[in-house]
Amino acid sequence: MKKILLPFLIICTFESYSQVITKVVKPTEIESRTTFSYSSKATRITMPPVDLVKLLEEDIDCKDCPLRFGYGIKTDIDLDNSGTCSYLPNGDKIWSLKISSPGAYSINLRFDMFYITDGAELYIYNKDKTMIQGPYTSDLYSGIQSIGSDLMAGDEIILEYIEPSSAEGKSILHISKVVHGYKKLTKSLLGYGESGWCNININCPEGDDWQDQSDAVAVVIVDDEFHCSGSLLNNSCQNYTPYFLSAFHCADDGDGSLSSGEIDDVEDWVFRFQFKSPTCSNSTPSGWITYNKCTYRAGYDPSDFILVELDNTPTQSTGIKNLGWSRYTNPDSAVCIHHPLGDVMKISYDSDAPTNTNYISSTGSGHWRVVWDGGTTEGGFIRFSAI
Repeated sequence: MKKILLPFLIICTFESYSQVITKVVKPTEIESRTTFSYSSKATRITMPPVDLVKLLEEDIDCKDCPLRFGYGIKTDIDLDNSGTCSYLPNGDKIWSLKISSPGAYSINLRFDMFYITDGAELYIYNKDKTMIQGPYTSDLYSGIQSIGSDLMAGDEIILEYIEPSSAEGKSILHISKVVHGYKKLTKSLLGYGESGWCNININCPEGDDWQDQSDAVAVVIVDDEFHCSGSLLNNSCQNYTPYFLSAFHCADDGDGSLSSGEIDDVEDWVFRFQFKSPTCSNSTPSGWITYNKCTYRAGYDPSDFILVELDNTPTQSTGIKNLGWSRYTNPDSAVCIHHPLGDVMKISYDSDAPTNTNYISSTGSGHWRVVWDGGTTEGGFIRFSAI
């Protein structure tokens, strides 16, 4: 098989510490944290119920929308008006808060004002103590930013903010939205998920020759409530600028153009890399890497592409890579690596040459028509077009 679309390129080392790690852990790992005895006693804020029937009806009516997994509930939560404060023996402060949204499969957050001072750390973990995210530190972003968290499994999360005594009161954390996950993207976010049975995990034999390319693929969390897929691309200068290719329909409200508001929403996207089942069978990922924020560069509705640039370049130590590309017009096979329905990474392949046709047609030109020999594509994938 000739790898025309996805040749591997060795990434250079860049210094950047903007990634946030989400880990799947045993409860004892969280319980053993020095701060757990304080955070476990935090006050709780409970979200109002969501109208599940209404949300599902809206999803059926919206044929061309990105796949929605959650409903955002507006909030006004910050370090001053919520939570419980405690102090460690050395004088450092612990601010902690439990956020509950009964019946949710997952919870994620939008911080519309996020600034962490030097030496402080923020962690987020779930009620079952099986997932922990962080630390968020001052190395992540400069100035006050708007950022989104990744999803945490279950209907309750705990926020734990640790602040050194020398910097008390300097950080700003304001949560403007709590997202109630009403669709189960994966089995409690801790393994395989809801995509079709015929999908093939990337760590099956069919993916053996595509492991390097898979490290460029990510789930995109769109507007905190939807998801898509995409991948990092290298450019013709081969300087590893972190360009990321995804689908135009992930950003568009359906009118074929992007408003300034839609572009603002794009630039708040969250990117989750290395979300894979570690084996061919459906099993629990051990962790993944999340990046926040990007800059919109280009988009075109007829070929359904959007190109953004991550605000931070992944380091070599993360294992994240950039894909190559080619203007070659006669590919002899095709491969798609994606996250159908937001599930762990899957691979599909066609050993025959794709056909250049119109969109959803067997004639014309402008798009590649593929009939998969193995795997499939579902919502959450990129529609590739001929160049």
